[in-house]
Amino acid sequence: MKKLFSLMLLSLLGAVQLLAGPLKKLSLGGEIGVNVSNYYGETNGDPYNNLTVRKLRAGVVADYELNKRFSLQSGLLYVGNGFEPLKGDRIYSKELQVHTVQLPLIATAKINVRGGNTAFVGLGPYIAANVAGRTNIYHQLSLPYLAYDNISRDLKVGSNADDDLKLIDYGLCANVGYLLTNGLYLKVHYQAGIPNLLPGGDEQNTLRNFNFGFSAGYVVKMKERKATAKLK
Repeated sequence: MKKLFSLMLLSLLGAVQLLAGPLKKLSLGGEIGVNVSNYYGETNGDPYNNLTVRKLRAGVVADYELNKRFSLQSGLLYVGNGFEPLKGDRIYSKELQVHTVQLPLIATAKINVRGGNTAFVGLGPYIAANVAGRTNIYHQLSLPYLAYDNISRDLKVGSNADDDLKLIDYGLCANVGYLLTNGLYLKVHYQAGIPNLLPGGDEQNTLRNFNFGFSAGYVVKMKERKATAKLK
């Protein structure tokens, strides 16, 4: 997990270094907010009935300004994901708490509004690693839903049939936000995963991630590097 996290961090820093030179309009900062997460899918063809969970979303962010109207937004984010079983439907059900590291790349359009502030909307892909978590498995012991056998353990991440969740997730993400001239911004985000995250899954047994949430952040525009020449 440490190697994967380091690789994603180096990828982000490398992108910043490559883009900062030619664009010379780079903003860096931090973001924190609430992530409302759930997973959808099927077990033997029957859809899941899950409740959403509210988790932390936080990390470092970057904005590469292409021109006055468009930019590329990225970052390295911790995202809490998961779901809870529907209350009263615990004959056999599973609860997931997932710790995810995410790297998005969002093409963003900006609109200047009164006072020099900026409204923005963006769309793009993301790649994420499900690095750790917990799972609680409920078995009904008596009726009517009075007692349960609750087994709690660390989440098993991998591609083996007995694992709980695959390591790599990817998909599409979108956001809408408002940026003030002092660098503060508010944002609403949404994302949907593409791959089946259930190890050994098939068309009748699927698990896919989706979430939405609200974030606040602050970015600072980096100074442009100016070449200097020495006169002899």
